[in-house]
Amino acid sequence: MSALTKLAACPGAMALSWKQDNDGMSGESGKAADTGTAVGLAIELYHRGEELGAIADKLPQLSKGGALDRQPFPRADVAEALRVLGRYSTDPRNPRAAVRGDSLERAVELRLQPHPLDPTKEPVMLLGHLDQVREGADGVLEVWDLKHSRYSGPDLVRSYAWQQAAYTVATAQSYGRPTRWGGILRTKGYLTRERRTPGEEPAFFHSGYTWEDCLAALDQVRLLVALARSGRVPLQPGDVCSWCPAFSFRQCRRELAPTPSRLTV
Repeated sequence: MSALTKLAACPGAMALSWKQDNDGMSGESGKAADTGTAVGLAIELYHRGEELGAIADKLPQLSKGGALDRQPFPRADVAEALRVLGRYSTDPRNPRAAVRGDSLERAVELRLQPHPLDPTKEPVMLLGHLDQVREGADGVLEVWDLKHSRYSGPDLVRSYAWQQAAYTVATAQSYGRPTRWGGILRTKGYLTRERRTPGEEPAFFHSGYTWEDCLAALDQVRLLVALARSGRVPLQPGDVCSWCPAFSFRQCRRELAPTPSRLTV
């Protein structure tokens, strides 16, 4: 499910990144990504009932790996992660019981029927792990995802919409209950330099997505997968080129669409 963010940005970039990873060429994670992992794990341990002092003692060791079946995050700014945890834990929106304990890192899967244009007629299988599920005031489950990012909350809601739509539908199936995408919990919001009363930090960004919106997003996923399976991977140049392995439309066209264009003028 995490790959859906790349798919939405540019199917070509996702295809090339996937090929690079499968070839054993993927790079090491950077400091920002590792710090995000540390923040997520610290918050998870908090909701699992561990005391803040115990988490502070444990997190530096966990960053080196060998525990909780997680990848190590050696480049993490552990001090920053603990600052976030300290402010997160004092936010009245985040009592330990606010998050369902059985949702923390819960594995979910989703099987989508192939799009009518899919030549393989094979289903689209999506796997993922949840960050948090909370109980809405109306009894509807809410999926929330942590992002420790420099981008704004609204930007994160837009960028991760397809990923979160998949989490939402998979959560509904996993729990057998009505579910919605609550939104993005931008943990960088707890590091604002302005003094904020706990509970007023710019951290929670509601998605506003309905159940039908989530289904419509997944229909787009089916369509792009169908095009890729037919050998016509859509290429969408833009900001995505800055992190795509090809770095430019010119290069990715040669790797993913080497046949001459059918267009004549």
